[in-house]
Amino acid sequence: MLRRAKRLRPIFTPFCAEYDCEEILLYEEEWRQVNYLLCITKPFFDYTTQLSKTRDITAHYMFKIYNKLFEYLEQSIKQLRRKL
Repeated sequence: MLRRAKRLRPIFTPFCAEYDCEEILLYEEEWRQVNYLLCITKPFFDYTTQLSKTRDITAHYMFKIYNKLFEYLEQSIKQLRRKL
């Protein structure tokens, strides 16, 4: 849903102006947060897509993915703390 919102961003302003609903427009800071969320959730999306195409999933494979995702989250938290 966020990917679609980002793709439709140029249409939001004219739409809201035409239908008098400017209160739902996002500010630049909020669009930046959307970008952060998309970056953070991308590996989860990728692994979910990959796993949905796989028939034989082993516990070893799942733990490998689990560990990679946790490492990625820890790294993302460190990066976001530096930006705050």
